[in-house]
Amino acid sequence: MQHGGGNAVTHFWNLSIRVGAPVDAYGLGDDVCPGTSSTRGNLGFGTLTDTADQVQLVGFSGAAPCTPGTLQVLAGAVLDVWVEDPAPGCAGNDIAFGSYYATNGVTEYYDWTTSFTQLPGTTATIATTGASEQLRVLGVVEGTPEMDPDTTCGSEVATVDLETALDGATMSTQRQVVPASQGEGHRVMYTSSDVDELRAVTPGSHTASLQVASDFVEPAGSFVTTGGCCGDGDVALIRLR
Repeated sequence: MQHGGGNAVTHFWNLSIRVGAPVDAYGLGDDVCPGTSSTRGNLGFGTLTDTADQVQLVGFSGAAPCTPGTLQVLAGAVLDVWVEDPAPGCAGNDIAFGSYYATNGVTEYYDWTTSFTQLPGTTATIATTGASEQLRVLGVVEGTPEMDPDTTCGSEVATVDLETALDGATMSTQRQVVPASQGEGHRVMYTSSDVDELRAVTPGSHTASLQVASDFVEPAGSFVTTGGCCGDGDVALIRLR
């Protein structure tokens, strides 16, 4: 995503991924300072059928004041689609998904702390049987400060962190600065490489999960939230064999 720099206003974007008949298709998004670009991701989960056989990306942008066309999707943006055998006895064996919104509803907030805590609802479990199988763990989350401590683009210092784990062992840790805004802020983090996502496993049951943390809190408690008005957290576990 790129801010064209045509004005000095911080813009935001929001994107959802709708897979066939969607099961999880919640939007995620964050803020983009003028003249900057960022690489982000989101996850979607659903059922492909004869009458619902497409995967759609649905997004919008805005600001106060809003200038249409300021945010641009860069060349090289990709959509990866993972599918499993839908036959009886096979469905659910190769792809598992966990969503904060799906588990907790869209009105409940989860407050982040300064140490890693598991984001409720973001677990996914798959059993493997082969001696040499691999699992891919995909993670994504939006963290939203109620009042953004970063107010000047280019001078951001507040950070948020995402950690993915498989069977309790850390796979990937992502850190991002909170982009400057004059009020509520938004930042999306996601895993993005084979090194972060792939692990060889032995036969048995395996569980992936998401942990989140921020480096700042307000006196009454956590300053960063997921859920409610402002974004989901998702984990996908994919069996490769």
